Amino acid sequence: MIKPSCLFLSSLLLSSLLHCSGCVNADERPTPQPTPAQPSGVIPDRLSLSASWPEDTDANGYADTTTVVVYVFDTRYSAAPIAVPGTMTIRLINSAGATVREWSFTQQETEKSVRRFAAGPGYQLLPSLLDHGTDRVDLQEVDVMAIFTPIGGTPVRSRGAATIRIGRAR
Repeated sequence: MIKPSCLFLSSLLLSSLLHCSGCVNADERPTPQPTPAQPSGVIPDRLSLSASWPEDTDANGYADTTTVVVYVFDTRYSAAPIAVPGTMTIRLINSAGATVREWSFTQQETEKSVRRFAAGPGYQLLPSLLDHGTDRVDLQEVDVMAIFTPIGGTPVRSRGAATIRIGRAR
């Protein structure tokens, strides 16, 4: 038989745990900070990119299209990305350092690709092997690299890369 004092303490403890587990003081939540306004006169000097695992959009068994998101920065100002007029080049580089495929996006295509992400503006591009005729390439891992060229400025290359696999998907 359970002693009444143990039953009382157990129920008191359980009640306290249940009561506290759902409580959040609204004053303790961090206030979301708006993305800072982009300063004028920015000069892009750094890129950061990510790439999704390629999809087989034509269902022929070969991965052909990936989503690449490129953030452009002027590191003199802030950690927030910037959006400026320019062109974008995306390259797939194999393990030997050779360019497997390359896409050049015009100023208009690059500007249309700007999306508002949580971090700030980014360029969302959809390079497809089908743009160059075929997706039937040997199965291989490649690095996705980007080059952003601001209008009237110096090209900026991504320092790192995202690695993806192209070729036979199944």
